Amino acid sequence: MEKKESTEPAEPVLRQLIPDGDVILLVGSEQIKIQISSHLLCKTSPVFKTMLNSGFEEGRAFRERYNSPAEIKLPDDSPEAV
Repeated sequence: MEKKESTEPAEPVLRQLIPDGDVILLVGSEQIKIQISSHLLCKTSPVFKTMLNSGFEEGRAFRERYNSPAEIKLPDDSPEAV
């Protein structure tokens, strides 16, 4: 029997830097998932502090999340750099 290749893209890889983190960064064109803590992001990056504590789309998504981490897309960034 012939095996057919799936035309659907594979689920992005999840790298859990903080396993119970409340944010998942979707990085690069491959959308590598990196789970991390918003507290850590805000303490180490003024950009993320502003992004998560403002009226930006990412901040609203973070505040409106329920029992799952908020996802923030970073398509122009490199997973290795993050």
